Amino acid sequence: MEFVKSFSELGDAFEDPIKTYSSGMGARLKFALSLVFDFEVYLVDELTAVGDAAFKKKSQAAFRELADHAGLIMVSHDERSLKEFCSAGIWLHEGQAYWFDEIDEALARYRESLAA
Repeated sequence: MEFVKSFSELGDAFEDPIKTYSSGMGARLKFALSLVFDFEVYLVDELTAVGDAAFKKKSQAAFRELADHAGLIMVSHDERSLKEFCSAGIWLHEGQAYWFDEIDEALARYRESLAA
């Protein structure tokens, strides 16, 4: 519990009912909780986008550590994060999934679809 309280940086609000948390506070708590468990694969949906710059930096550092020993499946619109954490990509378009062995290829196809 101490790790979750410390990592989430919720301070005294940590003891408050979760229903009183803002969406950002809830996301910080969920992210900190996810770090407590040792999963083989983590499903990530923009979680590193939560909080101020210092919290984002801390979250990304924790992710780098996770990526050393676990798989990550990440959904994000942040190309920089995808390039940092992913080697391959799946582009979802009009109900179809397209696999790319290189993340840059998946991102290029995504950008092309936006321009069309």
